[in-house]
Amino acid sequence: MTRERQETDSGAFTHEDPVADQALDWFVNLRNEAPSARASQAFANWLAEDSRHADEFLRLEDMWGAPGFRDAVLAAAPAQSDVIGLRSAGRAAGRAAGRSAWTRMARALVAAAAVFMLALGIWQGPHLWRIWHSDFYTVAGEQANLTLPDGSTMILNTASAVAIDFADGRREIRLLEGEAWFGVLPDTSRPFRVTGQYGTVTVTGTKFSLRLGPDHDTVLLEEGRVEVAGSAAVAPPVTLEPEQMIFLGPSGLSQVQAADSASALAWRQGRILFDETPLSTVVDELQRYRSGTAMVVNSAAAGMAVSGNYRLDDVETAMRILAETGGLSLTRIPGGS
Repeated sequence: MTRERQETDSGAFTHEDPVADQALDWFVNLRNEAPSARASQAFANWLAEDSRHADEFLRLEDMWGAPGFRDAVLAAAPAQSDVIGLRSAGRAAGRAAGRSAWTRMARALVAAAAVFMLALGIWQGPHLWRIWHSDFYTVAGEQANLTLPDGSTMILNTASAVAIDFADGRREIRLLEGEAWFGVLPDTSRPFRVTGQYGTVTVTGTKFSLRLGPDHDTVLLEEGRVEVAGSAAVAPPVTLEPEQMIFLGPSGLSQVQAADSASALAWRQGRILFDETPLSTVVDELQRYRSGTAMVVNSAAAGMAVSGNYRLDDVETAMRILAETGGLSLTRIPGGS
């Protein structure tokens, strides 16, 4: 399920999804003035009509509450004369115009948000886009264990997002961000497909993980068999056996490599394991499970080999232990995390 904005001939913005459009109307309505008893009851009735109504409304709440989003939209709004005009008109003629005024203000807010989207290159743009188009997502440090419509299991790791499509017998998932593990129920008549940045994994029943990276994806097979095809289509698909992994990049597939699923997938039990791993890599991995930014500024220490088994619910302690072990200092920058 995707939610894309379109511009109509009249210049108004609308969603392809009418539920998302309705949620936006309510969102703007409830923030411009205190709702009457009748409006409150109408809103409650709308929420009760379909579980998706609450989901869409909460998505807007989450986005509005995200650090910087509200301020950025409000900063963009004054530059839009139509936004200010519609807001004033909505308050003055709200009783006469009824829902149409709120609809115009909703469209104006979307226009203001669209202006904000132009600046996302300097503030988490790709991340917000993926979250907006996802059906399920997790934030930094969070994991989610989910049962899919076919009974298969999906575990989302930290800061991950997926869009699913199980309509008309399909079993298709797009991993938009982060990492996910799948326990797929066998069904030879309905292949289970997971698509990442650079290819697709096809299975009928197995256990595997897919992780997106900055320049490649990683597929790791725990049980069963999977077929991995690169988007570049420069080589035939590759079949993995248990305890094997493969990388998918813009130029195709890597060679199949041996894997240690117990170590690589320890995050499912709330742990992260390292064996003779460069300190800079360890810090980058731990960084995925916390907000803020962490880096090793000592170039000599960055390559120091590190081994350890750390709890993911206490990454700060892990960082402190690493610093003490390497004889390094841990400095917190004001305003950071």
